[in-house]
Amino acid sequence: MTVGDTSPPSVNCGVANGEWSGDNVAIPCTASDSESGLADGGDASFELVTSLPDGDESADVPTDSRQVCDAAGNCSTAGPVGGNMIDRKAPTVTITTPADGATYAQGSTVIADYACTDGGSGVVSCDGSTPDGAPVDTTTPGTRSFTASGVDAVANRRQAGVTFTVAAPPEEPPPAEPPPAEPPPAEPSPEEPPPAEPPPAEPPPEEPPPAEPPPAEPPPAEPPPAEPPPEEPPPAEQAPPGEVPAEPPPEEPPPAERPRAGEVPAEPLPDDDADEPERATRSDRATRLTRLDEGPNSTSVTVVNRGEGLVLAGQLNGPCDDLQASAGGGVVARGSAGEDGRFELVVDTFDLELGEQTVTLRCGDNGKALTQVQFVVSQPVNRSDGPADAGVLVCTLLFLMLLLLMAVCVPLPQPVARRAASGGGPVPST
Repeated sequence: MTVGDTSPPSVNCGVANGEWSGDNVAIPCTASDSESGLADGGDASFELVTSLPDGDESADVPTDSRQVCDAAGNCSTAGPVGGNMIDRKAPTVTITTPADGATYAQGSTVIADYACTDGGSGVVSCDGSTPDGAPVDTTTPGTRSFTASGVDAVANRRQAGVTFTVAAPPEEPPPAEPPPAEPPPAEPSPEEPPPAEPPPAEPPPEEPPPAEPPPAEPPPAEPPPAEPPPEEPPPAEQAPPGEVPAEPPPEEPPPAERPRAGEVPAEPLPDDDADEPERATRSDRATRLTRLDEGPNSTSVTVVNRGEGLVLAGQLNGPCDDLQASAGGGVVARGSAGEDGRFELVVDTFDLELGEQTVTLRCGDNGKALTQVQFVVSQPVNRSDGPADAGVLVCTLLFLMLLLLMAVCVPLPQPVARRAASGGGPVPST
């Protein structure tokens, strides 16, 4: 023993690196004594380690400690070293929808809903059989499985799974067979008929009368008398020389029929299609609605004319004070669902594009998609009232024919040059 050594050995250890680790860590240490020297030469270099059990996570895990002594009996304690971030626990995976053991109708809308959480290094990925918020496949009946897995920043991984059933729609029972008809009551045995009487003797056949002679042929018909030739109209009187022949007076059109006493003259019917573009106003469309019930088994596509209203009716899993229907990048209808989840929304298709449209229902501005409904917006076909159009056409043709007849029968007046009977100069027409 060296006399006068009263100083303990010098010990130096590292510190936590400030990063998450998926396993326990070791902190290196060194020790020395310049006077009497270390009592154990193995204490010159050693490590302090953590001992966090599997399945735990903490941002401050301490190491163990170690005592280092010199040859004079002076000792120093190394550690513990704290602040070590160790994550030996996998993330927690929770699957809300589809629910484990639940039964869903074939073709119903089931939206996937799951989440991953981690209290240590944090979640870096959370994936499932169907992306979160997307509809789960329910097109075919049978038992289905759904899985989701989460991974944290130090590669700890956990997977969770559920099973659910897709039920086919119940088959309709066959119609009940009618009860068998009761057999008719037994007929009483017929009585024996009386003995048949012998038929009366037939009289002898009469002789046919003698054949009558054939009738005499009628005399030949006389030819009809010849018709007299039609009388020719008398020749038109010729005007004396120097005079202009008189023109025939124009034929007057037949007078229009007047209504009889007590009758009201009929007025022309208005053309219903004249204002067809203006007739499709928003107030009119409120009376022309196409109802679409989105039930659990609804897979049909509804066709609705553009400019008409579309009623979306169905039932949610719970109430919603601000139920929104969005399509084409904007909200097309708002409403609410009662305590039983039932709702009815009227979608105005006036501002939607023609073709297939998808309406998404959400609860609130930032709510998750609850369900989606598809339908087709088509261009309405203008109706034509055949009898009214035919009446207008007939009236127009009759008016044109009347104008043509007046132009042919009433010629325009022309000046006629006449000379005086005395041989003078021309006399102007009046």
